[in-house]
Amino acid sequence: MNIRIILFIALCIFQFVKVSGQNILNQYDSEGSKHGQWLEKAGSFVFLTNYKNGKKDGIGYQLNCNGIIFAIYEYDNGCIVRMIYLDDQQRLSFMMTDFLDVDTIVHGKELTHRFKTRFKTIIYHPNGVIKSITNNYLIEGGGPEMDSFEIGKAYYYDDKGNLIETKERFFPSF
Repeated sequence: MNIRIILFIALCIFQFVKVSGQNILNQYDSEGSKHGQWLEKAGSFVFLTNYKNGKKDGIGYQLNCNGIIFAIYEYDNGCIVRMIYLDDQQRLSFMMTDFLDVDTIVHGKELTHRFKTRFKTIIYHPNGVIKSITNNYLIEGGGPEMDSFEIGKAYYYDDKGNLIETKERFFPSF
């Protein structure tokens, strides 16, 4: 599986180099929607994102203030497919994948949350071996990095890939 991720990242870097040689960025289609490659700044980060008819589509990159790739995103017709984050040494840190639309309402003690998305988070040891695999649910209107909860089985591995623990995670009571 690690070879697939390495090939995916290599393909992303190749596409980024190809894009940097183009002179046309931030264009609109005939309907006035974003189309093609867009370079946008948000805080200290720069995003290079592909759009098709106003929707994010294809591979996108998040670069830090030094111009180094911090995250790689994959979209399909406006829907997130995969998010890959790199550490300071450009090693695979964690990935969010297998996004699935759901419509689940969970009641806490005083709050009710509606989850619209379920996804898997895979965290890696610095040597590239999987450290943990968890299932997450995203609160409606939130972002995967901040507004999600681990619910269901979680698997934890040592740095050699041996399963060392399995936990059942439950929605926190509010």
